[in-house]
Amino acid sequence: MLAEGGLPLALLLLLAVGFKILYQLDFQANNPLSKHPVSDELLYIQAAERIAGGELSSGEVFHTAPLYPYLLAPVFKAFASDPFAARLFQALIGAGSVLILYLAARFFFSRPWALCAAASMLLYYPFTFFEGKLLIATSAVFFLNLSVLLLLAQHRTPRFHMALAAGVLTGITSALRPNFIVLVPLFALWFLFAFRSRKAVLRCFLFLAGAAAPILPFTMHNFYAESDFVLLSDNGGINFHLGNNPSARGSFHNVDPTWADIETQHIMAKALAQEAEGKLLKPSEVSGFWFGKGLSFISDEPGRYLVLLFEKLKSFIENFEYSIIYSPPAEKELTRSLRLPFLPYCVFITGACLGLIALLLGRGCGKTKSGRPPRPPGFGWADWYPVLIVVLANLISVLLFFNYSRFRMTALPAMILLAVMGIKKLVYYHRSGLWGRTACCYCVICFMLCASIIPRGDLCLRQKAHGLATIGKAYSRNADFVSAEKYLTKALDVKQDMILILKERGMIRIRLRSFEEAMNDLEEAVRLAPGYAPCLSALAGFYARRTPYRDLDSSLKLINEAKGLPSANPAELADILATEGGIRMERHEFDEAAKAYESAYECLPGDEGSLFLAGLAHMEGGSTKKAEAAFREVLRLNPAHQGAAEGMKSLARLFHTLRREVP
Repeated sequence: MLAEGGLPLALLLLLAVGFKILYQLDFQANNPLSKHPVSDELLYIQAAERIAGGELSSGEVFHTAPLYPYLLAPVFKAFASDPFAARLFQALIGAGSVLILYLAARFFFSRPWALCAAASMLLYYPFTFFEGKLLIATSAVFFLNLSVLLLLAQHRTPRFHMALAAGVLTGITSALRPNFIVLVPLFALWFLFAFRSRKAVLRCFLFLAGAAAPILPFTMHNFYAESDFVLLSDNGGINFHLGNNPSARGSFHNVDPTWADIETQHIMAKALAQEAEGKLLKPSEVSGFWFGKGLSFISDEPGRYLVLLFEKLKSFIENFEYSIIYSPPAEKELTRSLRLPFLPYCVFITGACLGLIALLLGRGCGKTKSGRPPRPPGFGWADWYPVLIVVLANLISVLLFFNYSRFRMTALPAMILLAVMGIKKLVYYHRSGLWGRTACCYCVICFMLCASIIPRGDLCLRQKAHGLATIGKAYSRNADFVSAEKYLTKALDVKQDMILILKERGMIRIRLRSFEEAMNDLEEAVRLAPGYAPCLSALAGFYARRTPYRDLDSSLKLINEAKGLPSANPAELADILATEGGIRMERHEFDEAAKAYESAYECLPGDEGSLFLAGLAHMEGGSTKKAEAAFREVLRLNPAHQGAAEGMKSLARLFHTLRREVP
């Protein structure tokens, strides 16, 4: 197949590699997210750096898909933890996926049609976009495509080692995306259905054994870490609840703003579950608790759940690229290489539906009049099952949980094969004068295009705003506060009532000394979410600052109100207590300030910042021994902490002065 591809295939692959590397250079030069990753990407980078440094296990059950950091770690070890090197590696993997799709297409189509399929994959820009993000999507597409290719190859070379290799690749895909564990039994059943022989049972067994090989090490790790049976990760129940609750929208939607922080999400979920159950829970029990919450919603409100299923299905077929954090539409203006005339998602989903209709009408590729299959071999209906299973698994995942642009991306290669099938059959029907079938195909095209292009306005606006805000936060981490305010303002122009974005812009405007505008933003955020503690804390901190709007009484009142609200997020509670410490310091209530800072430190043990501030409060209040103990603990946690070292020197000078003055 590679030899038959010849020069056109070589040129296509060269174009793919060149374009993907060009995008990576463009992304590195112009997008602040390349240097300041956030959310999921930041967690994966930190985990990969720990693994590359020799810390193979965190000692806890995996909270997210476990395999991806282990794939990143060798690249980080070889290139000094450089994310750009990892992104270039992903670009090569993306080009490899184009080649794999070409080879898979050759099992069904001639070389020109297979080249069209591979070129279509290159023309869907989210593939290239997510190669610039150190996320699971690119690797999941690569390994899933490779497993499908080996399954299709079973017909040409039905060898046992290929069944084993296909199983290993499917297991790797499941370890990258745990919701794809459903592929394992579906593919295993396909072996029994497609071959129908004694050897089919052995192939099925080898496939299952291969699939278990990448999964079992993570299961054993979880068991030895916390004596609990967790197959891959413990966030399945949390995601199920987030996708199935009264406020769910089909695509990802926070039940509450406190769920937006992915770094502490599992801590908060565990605390809430344990509080509700009144006992300590294992990770599997926490996941089971949230699964139960989702199932309770389904049983209590079946009508609302049916509407939600329709919304999930609609989000799967819609042309809009749903993404709560990493938004392809929002980042297009930063990276010029994404402004080319790419094919939109509606083309692929419409073509896939056309291919399904063609399969139903034509029962597969069929055979020639002589009874012999065309070259390359044309497959029947059952031979499309691996392709159909991939689409079905993606759809099941969306219906069970929720939809993201990068979640449905793994279905695109299979959709492209179906789309090429549909277009090829449509051409055949038209040329053969089969006007009834031709009309049926055109009706499907019109219906799917209309259903895909018409979006749900509010949710689309909300997710585009989140994408713009992510860029603004990255600029903020780069200390470019002018650009940060610009993108946060763009986000609020898209959707005005975004609480977290209002709060973030208010904090940025404080840094820009636009105090009146900052106060307006923070007050509006509190007005929109009066029971959200971080907004109350932010406004309280603003009133405590030395600005024309300083009001320490209002500041203390707001912080007491925030403290009275229930919060399972330790980071939020620590921030509230640290803000209270600052207010007490401004009011010269040093003992109360020290207590607040120490309480903040208890919420986040190891946070030397709160402990250092507690030492300063003790020193200001005259409790020198307590100040010295706090500074010593800070230096134990971080020997390079300059503030604590200076504090110890100040205390030493104070002691020296007292010894000289006292007889």
